[in-house]
Order: sequence, then C-alpha cells, then structure tokens
Amino acid sequence: MLIRPYRTASVTPSCVANNGAVSFLLRAARVKACVLKCGASRRVLTGRFGGSATFLGESAVFASSNGYRAVLSVNSGRLCVGRGCARSLALMLFLVSRFLSIEIGQASPPSGSANGTARAGGTATGTLVLRLEYDGTPPAPKELQPQGPRVHTRKGDKTVGPPKESEVRLFAKNKIVDESLVVGKDRGIANVFVWVRSKNIPFPKPAALPPVTIAFRHGHIEPHAIAFQAPRPLILQNDEDVACNFNFDTQVVPNPLFAAHTQGSFDVPPQTLQIPGRVTGNIQQWLSAYVFPLAHPFCAVSDEHGVARIKDLPPGKWEFQVWHERCGWLKTTSWRMGRFTLAIKNGDNDLGTIKLAPDIFEAK
Repeated sequence: MLIRPYRTASVTPSCVANNGAVSFLLRAARVKACVLKCGASRRVLTGRFGGSATFLGESAVFASSNGYRAVLSVNSGRLCVGRGCARSLALMLFLVSRFLSIEIGQASPPSGSANGTARAGGTATGTLVLRLEYDGTPPAPKELQPQGPRVHTRKGDKTVGPPKESEVRLFAKNKIVDESLVVGKDRGIANVFVWVRSKNIPFPKPAALPPVTIAFRHGHIEPHAIAFQAPRPLILQNDEDVACNFNFDTQVVPNPLFAAHTQGSFDVPPQTLQIPGRVTGNIQQWLSAYVFPLAHPFCAVSDEHGVARIKDLPPGKWEFQVWHERCGWLKTTSWRMGRFTLAIKNGDNDLGTIKLAPDIFEAK
C-alpha cells in the first residue's frame, strides 16, 4: 500500500446538496494535485469524474484512474492519493479524516468564477465578508467646538484658558465631529476592526510592504481607523498650517512633532498588540484615531457602509475577533468576547448583515 499526500489541489464546486452536505465534483482534467511520485516517475489521474461520499462525518470527493485513487476532504481540504489497499474508499476517507493532519489541499473556483481568489503560487483562498448594521435610528454626528488648553485633575479634565487662534481658524474652515461612532444613512457602522485571532494561521512571509500614511488634515486624523500588516514603513504627515504631533499610546512609533506641511517616515516592526492602539494629539487635544499593526495580513476595518472584508484567507477553521473603540470587544449573543469561529472555504464566506443594538455603543 502506498499513500502519499501532495501539496496542491484543484476542485470545481458543483454546489449540489447531498443529504444536507454540499458536495463537489473532482474534475480530473483540471487536477494538479493528484500526482503520485513513484521513484523518478509520477502518475497523474486523468480518468473520468469520481463522486462524493461521507464517512465518519468527513465529506470528501474522489476520482480513480489506472488503479490509483485520489480523495480530497471537503471539510479540511486534505488530499490523499494511494494505490493497492488504498483503493478502499472507506480506508481513504478514514485516513483523510483522522491521520493525515497536515492541511494540504486547497479548493479553487471554476474557470470564470468571481467568487474565488488565488495567491501568487496558485493556491486558492477564501474571503470573509460581513456587514455591521446599527439596529436603530442612526445618531447624528456630534459637532465639536474649539476649546482652550486642558489639564487633567483628580476631578477630571479642566479647561485653563481660551482656545488658540489657530484652533479657532481650524474649526472655522472644517466641520470637525466626534468620530467615536460613525453610522451611515444605511445604518452601516464604520471603523469596526475585524481580524484573525488564531495563532496558527499560515501566511506567506511578506516581501517589502508599501508604506501606509496617517495624516492630520481637515482638522482631524485620516484615516480614523486603520489596520495593516507589519513590518512596513508608516508615514506621518501634517497637511495643516499649524504644527501637530501624533502620540501613540502603544509606542508603535515615538511621539513626533511636525511643523506645518511636513512629514516623516517610521519603520513599524512586527507587533504583538492585543487590541488597536489609540493616537492622540497633545497640541490639538481633540484628535483621536486608532492604529492596529499585526504580524499577519488578515485584518480589515469596516467602511462607511459597515462592510468588512478580509481577503486571501487560507481554507480552514479560524477564530476571528471584532472590536470597536466605544465598547472594546464587540459582544453579541453569538459573539462571546467579540469572537467567532468560522470554517473558511474557497471564495466568498458571507456572514450577511449583523444587527447590533444601540446600547452596545453607549460610551462607557
């Protein structure tokens, strides 16, 4: 008996439900992974379509040719190719479900499908999509007003003088609002962070990543929320006519001071932050934004419609974390501690619209 795994697979989904389980057809003419190495030679399965089966809770597809059989797990994406005693489908399913623990098979979409993505090496990946909706009347944005310098006392923050003329001018030419909760007209909630929490998720070692930019412009920090993979350069930019600083509470970069219309670049090393870090200003004391550098690329921030999208996820079961600056872990009846686990498959993995009660976002 000879049973060997091989590292890549190509599968065409047929979206046919058999006994409540979605099955797939293994298109032999497209199979790249069903290759069995025998010494210096190798055999390729080119026979007719196989079929689908379920054994011990494991759904799989199979194809046979010239005494060889390939079995691909739909659940885990593991692939097994064998001959001899391995012709037994039950045995192959048992081995795929129990012993071949390395995740090696990857499903790819049929030709012309827009639902799948692939990495540079041709390995198929999945995309997590979800929309976060405010389940109530969208709150009107609270417009901020210029205030004098403040100091922190035991009784709270205290204003100790009139606002500076430069601040008055900033507020005169910009409508500056509280961005701690941004809800669109379609009730989509912006600036919600979603990322993979699983420590064992594989990802390719990145080449030199392009820089990301955070700017002080229009009287506030843009963007208000950003997540990205590190290491990479971070450009801090002052587009206003007055000096400013960017004070990172997580010490991602030092607290730099920038004259008007200047910028600087800083190298952000790989981070081990548990939550996004806040960026404030000591000169413009109303400034607030959130930055989250991670070691992996699987992160997203919801847009103005409340949609968050994480691309290029490897198939498998991963734990995700959801966080918002108003409430921290975004907890629901289904998301204990703001976490959920999802088996990612090739193509779009759409969770649909998640409605969130207004009281979740009440300022603490």
